[in-house]
Amino acid sequence: MAKVGENAAVRSLLALIALAAAVAGQYSLAVQFNAQLAAIGWAVGAAVFVLLYALDARGRELPAASESLPATSEWPLALAVLAVGAFFYTFRLSELPSGLNHDIAWEGLYSASILRGIAYTPYVASAWGRETLMFYFDALAIKLFGMDLFALTLPALVAMLLTLPFFYAFVRSQFGARAALVATLLFATAGWPLLSARVGWRSALQPLFTTMTCMFFWHGMVHARWRDFMLSGIALALTLNTYNAARAFPLLFPLFALFYLLRNRPFAAVLRRYAAGVGVMLLAFTVFIAPMAWYAAFHWIEFWGRANSLLANQTPEMLAWTGPRAAALLYNYWGNSDDFFVNTPLLEVPAAVLFVFGLLWCVLRVSDPRAMFLLLGLFVNLLPGLVTRPNANRGVGTMPFVFCFVGLGLLYFVRQARRLGRAGGVAACVVIAIAGAAQAGATYHEYLSQSRRRIWGFYPDATVVGRFMRTLRGKYAIAAGGANWPRDTLTYLTYAGGDDPFQRDYTWIDDVTALLRELPQAPPGQGLALILANIDASPGVFGKLRQRFPQAEVVDLHYPDDGPIVARALLLPPDAAPRSAAENLAEVARGATMWTGGRGTEPGKFNTPKGLARSDKGEFYVVDTGNHRIQKFDVKGTLIAVWGQFGSTPVSFNEPHAIAIDRAGNVHVVDTWNHRVQKIAPDGNLIKIYAPPKGFFGPRGIAITKDRVYVTDGGNNHVAVFDLDGTFQSEFGQHGSGAGDLFQPVGIAVDRDGLIWVVDSGNNRLQAFHADGTSARTIGVPGWEGDGVKEGYLALTDDGLVLADPVGNRLFRVHGDALSEIPTDNLMGPSGIASDKTTLYITERGRDAVTRLPRKKG
Repeated sequence: MAKVGENAAVRSLLALIALAAAVAGQYSLAVQFNAQLAAIGWAVGAAVFVLLYALDARGRELPAASESLPATSEWPLALAVLAVGAFFYTFRLSELPSGLNHDIAWEGLYSASILRGIAYTPYVASAWGRETLMFYFDALAIKLFGMDLFALTLPALVAMLLTLPFFYAFVRSQFGARAALVATLLFATAGWPLLSARVGWRSALQPLFTTMTCMFFWHGMVHARWRDFMLSGIALALTLNTYNAARAFPLLFPLFALFYLLRNRPFAAVLRRYAAGVGVMLLAFTVFIAPMAWYAAFHWIEFWGRANSLLANQTPEMLAWTGPRAAALLYNYWGNSDDFFVNTPLLEVPAAVLFVFGLLWCVLRVSDPRAMFLLLGLFVNLLPGLVTRPNANRGVGTMPFVFCFVGLGLLYFVRQARRLGRAGGVAACVVIAIAGAAQAGATYHEYLSQSRRRIWGFYPDATVVGRFMRTLRGKYAIAAGGANWPRDTLTYLTYAGGDDPFQRDYTWIDDVTALLRELPQAPPGQGLALILANIDASPGVFGKLRQRFPQAEVVDLHYPDDGPIVARALLLPPDAAPRSAAENLAEVARGATMWTGGRGTEPGKFNTPKGLARSDKGEFYVVDTGNHRIQKFDVKGTLIAVWGQFGSTPVSFNEPHAIAIDRAGNVHVVDTWNHRVQKIAPDGNLIKIYAPPKGFFGPRGIAITKDRVYVTDGGNNHVAVFDLDGTFQSEFGQHGSGAGDLFQPVGIAVDRDGLIWVVDSGNNRLQAFHADGTSARTIGVPGWEGDGVKEGYLALTDDGLVLADPVGNRLFRVHGDALSEIPTDNLMGPSGIASDKTTLYITERGRDAVTRLPRKKG
């Protein structure tokens, strides 16, 4: 076996097979979502790697810390790597971030309160509980650069830039200069730290102080210097002042100490060497953690409130299986985040492949203290996610350890290349160049190029609106609404000094139709600015207001500057005279008969109703989207039952959008932002929760036939197919604009010929599919163009297919290959559709009502 391992050709072949199989497996997992192919590829890659490790006795040892480079080579290369990182973290900074995240906006408002002299506290219980260290850096940036996005981005950006040299020093102290160079290069060109730098979250501080803690600690282990241990203790205390998930990090050191003592005997010699340094580390930690410890001691419930709330929803099954499974797939398959890494892994394909090989190498060398330190570091920083739900933020403390593994994975193959005789040095450089270029190219394409993917969580629309609102201060009283813009973002961007930064300098309008009845009052001498989103009922309301005030100025707000209209502003001068409330009410009431409705949270009231379904018994189920519930009525509009509230537990909802009833009377609810469908019995008891194997992202529509359930998966741009029990069968469609492609599909219905009709909203059309998922035909929707917001819904009625266009306030009937508009009077945001022999029933999200329309055939 040893002789085989000495054969360079055999080693090279095995290394290539391992890499090729792993790349194929990772591509199948993260890009094609083919679990079977992924399992085969990764099984082959891992098995061949282990075989290579077993055969190659000389290549088993981890790189030694003494593996150095000449100073004339190392430091220019290190500076070049740091420069690459600086480029990635700052390139197109004005475009990414594209907007202000709501969490960062809240933290910015608190930072503004610091500038007003609020008393110091290391922790605040508001907004789920937050450490305040980052807020003081934000406050300094606001003082220097003002209340804008850049001020809240800068501290996190600086923190991530500083992480790079400390990470280099940490890896160098453990594995030498070569490992430090390749690991830092891959860290500097990865998307996860790049986004952490640009979002502005306080969690961006955790990798910095975690890396500093580990670097100083390992220097202390190597040199036994008390000052290194002291700096490690200080950095450890600061780590706990960054983010809630950091509370598990201190476990690393007693666990590692126990391992180290058991491995190195006699104990007395170890204690003589390190007792003083560890004592100084504990003392420094105690001193610098004292403010946080004092707060925790006297505000125990508030300090642990967030953790306790997250743990309260965990079942034994989740703790035993769901959390560990999600953590195992976090870096290579699914980031689990609500924003940013919604349906993507934390690592790009090159880094994800190398991470697994580096991790395997350390597992095989677990007796090496350096490998054990990295493995324990990964484990303890995953603990917060393991016991709740792992995601990019709760696992951010693993970042330095993950990229140590990534660097080691690359270095293993570089080492194999270096042993290829006289050409080994060139081969090693080629391996590094290919890996670095592949990683940099993947990150650049994903996050920085002009064709980068859409990154959820930045709220560019709200940022455009907030910046415009700031220009109106003092001249107009401002009222805004019509979309779920994060209010903290608007409040931060409009704050210009005052008593309380959290006090809004504008009026938020939940129900934009209320503006047709009564307008907000402006102070004497000021005009009134009405800013409405360009979706749902808002365009209709805006049009009526514009007719009422022809002298008002209209300003269209775009994102990007040459992109679609995201909001419109109506600027009324101080002398504008609104019509009377009686006139306004008369206009709103004109039109179809109201069956039930009105905005509110009490039973029988609605908040933006969307989906609608009618059972064979004549009962109506209304998806009360804004109230996160389902309401059940009889045919006369009498309330029978209310199901659910906001949440992720069974028969709880997060903005459900659509509903359908199977032949057994069971109700299937598209629970959009819980990314699932819930099958509920007519009595309100849960039967099953279902989703496809790779998960939904924002499902929007549902249709049921005698044996199939079809669900539009808006974020993943396809239709998922299930049987009536919720068992996944297949899917069709993919992102694109050609025949059979879909872009942001919403409504769906199956006609009497078995064609599956989908509202292909991003492509401005309806598309019909055969049962096998092939495209049958397409119909363009009149008035839909560009990439503005559309959200059409479909239903099969007694008169055929009907399309509701809530943005255009229109209804269409499908006739073969054409659409004909159904005459209506004054609909506002029509969405859900149901019917009986004489009547169409429509949910109007703009009126928070269900409306009856007499059927007009033809």
